[in-house]
Amino acid sequence: MTAENFLQITDSLSEPFFLVSASGLIVTANSAARKLFAVGSLRDRQFSELFADDGEKVMSSLRLWSSSRQLLPASLRLRDGQAAFAVRCDGGVIEPAGAGKPALLLVRCIPRNKEGAGRRSGELGSGTATLPSHLVEQKARDDEKLATLGTAAAVFAHEIANPLNAVSTSLQLLQQELADANQNVKELTETASTEISRLSSLLNDFRSFAAPQFGDFKPADLHQTIREVLAPEMAALHSQEIRVSVDFKPLPRLLLDLDKIKQAVCNLLKNAVEAMPHGGALTIKGSVGLTEKVVVLEITDTGDGIPDGVDVFQLFLTTKPGGSGLGLPIVAQIVAAHRGQIRHIPRGKGTTFEILLPVPGTR
Repeated sequence: MTAENFLQITDSLSEPFFLVSASGLIVTANSAARKLFAVGSLRDRQFSELFADDGEKVMSSLRLWSSSRQLLPASLRLRDGQAAFAVRCDGGVIEPAGAGKPALLLVRCIPRNKEGAGRRSGELGSGTATLPSHLVEQKARDDEKLATLGTAAAVFAHEIANPLNAVSTSLQLLQQELADANQNVKELTETASTEISRLSSLLNDFRSFAAPQFGDFKPADLHQTIREVLAPEMAALHSQEIRVSVDFKPLPRLLLDLDKIKQAVCNLLKNAVEAMPHGGALTIKGSVGLTEKVVVLEITDTGDGIPDGVDVFQLFLTTKPGGSGLGLPIVAQIVAAHRGQIRHIPRGKGTTFEILLPVPGTR
């Protein structure tokens, strides 16, 4: 990965990210990292120079990160004037060593004592003040996890896309050349083509998850938005013997990114349909919460439900064959960008997802 590729992926993100060699030399850093360390350029500096800890401790962290493709945490101290404050840095291998080149590490650093009071409060805004405090705290934890893994997904998706496209194109040409081949060869190439399509779909999920959720928020009618999502799906739902019930109370207009919120609803509807292969009932409700400060959207199916103890928003966790485990994390990410909260509510047989969206202008 080049420095230019790295900056293209990370420069628009609010989290500080570094591309560091296994020896500790900084290859490049995004704008958030340069702002955190108050310098114009960090390139070609030693990573250990940025911290108040002794060099051996920083090198120990680099060795830890060099041992894994996962993002592993380490606690370091960043000097601010005469004082030093704790920084959580997560790092891991993004490009292994090879051909005389050292391994490259992806590192993300977040000042612990500034995360909650500063940037978090700005991002959560007044909308989340309408939600119970424990939901706000959970949202902050979820956002941190999604930010880290989202960036990792962006980087890996970028690295996978080009070779996957090349393999797909080569296979299509091979299928044309083998048009008269025997049945076994045809079956093998068709199987390979199916698997490449599956990987391409997974890659698209990665890209969707990794895309920065800045949003184009405009006043919108949630009920109308749901109708627009359902309209093209009704014939298919009817053919699958799925009964649809929509019940919306009068709602205030919300600030929505229509494309993103439609994507979130589509993901939830897709999950509901897949949970009812033999038909059933799909219920969508909209109402104002008891405090009149949030709008509550409920999507319920009568499928087999989700096993007890399963965290449905855990990345890469799926109970469906061939599933990516990214559908619901993408939904959670979109809801978080709307300063809302999503919850899975077990109700015996079937599944209910409840989305809470703040009403503009309420506190």
